[in-house]
Amino acid sequence: METTSVDRLGRVYLPKSIREKANLKPNTILEIEFSDDKIILKKKNSVVRESRGIFKLKKYLKEDIDELIEKYSYEEASEEV
Repeated sequence: METTSVDRLGRVYLPKSIREKANLKPNTILEIEFSDDKIILKKKNSVVRESRGIFKLKKYLKEDIDELIEKYSYEEASEEV
């Protein structure tokens, strides 16, 4: 068993041996919970990261999204009046 400490900002350093065993890479997302006087960390899969690179985007996607937002925002605002 290894020991570590909490710094003044609440951060905990995970020893290298633990990170390697858990295959924790930089920016890995972790869920944290407290139960029965234990702090439990679990790796969480990111849908965004897992799907990166599998979608082909249109060249002018930004304008398309902006147009859709404007269109639906106008429709919703019109319904409320």
